[in-house]
Amino acid sequence: MFEAGFLTSNTLDITYLMETYLNVTVTTDNLGLVIPEILTKYGSGKAVSLSGSFAGDTQTATSFTSKGQTVSGSLAVTVGVDTGATNETAISVEFDNFEGNAIINAVKGSIYGNIVQASAGTVSGFSTTLGITADDFLKEVQGEITHYVNEANTALAAGIVIPTVMGIDVSDLDLNFFDGYLEFGISVDAAFWNIVWDLAGLPRHSTDSMQAFEIEEPVMFL
Repeated sequence: MFEAGFLTSNTLDITYLMETYLNVTVTTDNLGLVIPEILTKYGSGKAVSLSGSFAGDTQTATSFTSKGQTVSGSLAVTVGVDTGATNETAISVEFDNFEGNAIINAVKGSIYGNIVQASAGTVSGFSTTLGITADDFLKEVQGEITHYVNEANTALAAGIVIPTVMGIDVSDLDLNFFDGYLEFGISVDAAFWNIVWDLAGLPRHSTDSMQAFEIEEPVMFL
């Protein structure tokens, strides 16, 4: 996926993805938590559009190792604001050489671990209508990243209970990273398969036939 996006230089409509799959509409109020100057410039309640594309000389890459997952690369981002008359480009920026590394595992439905690194990298090609410098912008973004990473690490140390996902109980999920792949296991029963059938729009089987799929021990998927 990263390679295809890098080679084609396609622009990803992040706004559409958030609205379609997360039912989230980003406004100046949301973005103002990270970049308060956007509220000063445009006011509250204005719709924000977000788009991005992979950039730089080296494609974005991610890897699995026994020490967790890493991600690195460069990303060009455009932030627009609906002023009523037009969709004005408020920020255009390229994050160069961002990096992330997390050591994560799950035991019996709770996620544990530590986010070791979360760097926004450096910025280039920066332009804005907000009256701030590239250094100011990067400081604000990195400050918010660091703040939420610290909160996440506190929660991960105690264990974050995995909630029901689309009605599917994953309370006994186990997950571990290895070199080149991750491994996870979960116990499934007839109720699990009924939900899967419903999500896929398939007709349910009888209770007797569904029991044939019941697995009492965790299954490991590579």
